[in-house]
Amino acid sequence: GAFATLHFGIRYAQHPKLNRALTLTLAGCGTGSHPDVHENFKKDSAALGESLMRSGMAQAGATYCHGPTRLPFLRKNPRGHAELVRQFCEHSAEGAAFTQLGVQLSRPNPLDAGTQMQALTLPTLVLIGDEDEPCVDAAVFMKRQIPGAGLVVIPQTGHTVNLEEPALFNQAVQAFLDAVEHDAWATRGEVSTSLLPPDARA
Repeated sequence: GAFATLHFGIRYAQHPKLNRALTLTLAGCGTGSHPDVHENFKKDSAALGESLMRSGMAQAGATYCHGPTRLPFLRKNPRGHAELVRQFCEHSAEGAAFTQLGVQLSRPNPLDAGTQMQALTLPTLVLIGDEDEPCVDAAVFMKRQIPGAGLVVIPQTGHTVNLEEPALFNQAVQAFLDAVEHDAWATRGEVSTSLLPPDARA
């Protein structure tokens, strides 16, 4: 979902005739994007898709919901996690498999879209849980590349950040939207690591 939102923003949000968004919220975006894990991500997506086709949602879907980025939710809220598994396993196994095999395997890597992101001045909230390890590097990359981006990191939280910490998630999104509405969300210039402004350097 967040990946689709990112590319929707790149493609449509600032098109002179197709301005279709006022803000973007990218929550848990970028799984599998880091170069060190990208090939394994594609292999995992293929294996999951094939498992869904072969074993169905009750088995393969439940296994997927117990992956490393979902375990923080289980630890904090076993009943909530059980409800996640129940609802996820109600989905179509065929549809979920085709999502893995037809979308995840072929989607472009967000780390390759830096130039496109640099042109994206739309107010953008990048939000992750710090235990959503496959998304951490991508989130920092997007925050640095998108001039209108801000980054929120919720501690001890995995990929299902909106379900694990709904109050913190909603608070962050509401604060973002309020800032945009009151023209208090900035679009920054060039990212710098200096302690001093350019005109103060020797």
